[in-house]
Amino acid sequence: MARLKAVRADSIWAALGGALTGYVLWLIAIEIGDFFTTAGLWGPIVLAVSAVAALIAMLWRRRLLAAGNLTLAAFAVGLPVLPVLLSALVVADSYL
Repeated sequence: MARLKAVRADSIWAALGGALTGYVLWLIAIEIGDFFTTAGLWGPIVLAVSAVAALIAMLWRRRLLAAGNLTLAAFAVGLPVLPVLLSALVVADSYL
């Protein structure tokens, strides 16, 4: 059976920092979208951009794990969580 490593405190803080950074970037994106058009139009665009950013963040995470940088890898994991979730909720609210 594989032995599990304990989660380090700096990895937890890095993941929370990534989530906070993603949230701020999402707020900036919706403010720009809201300035130019309605939520029904910018919602799917922000969701698509968030999904692409999540894919890029996961690829970045794989490279960081291979290099042994666990703290920055935890940041990369937290980065796309809130933008994707909140964008999906905006799209669901707009179209359902």
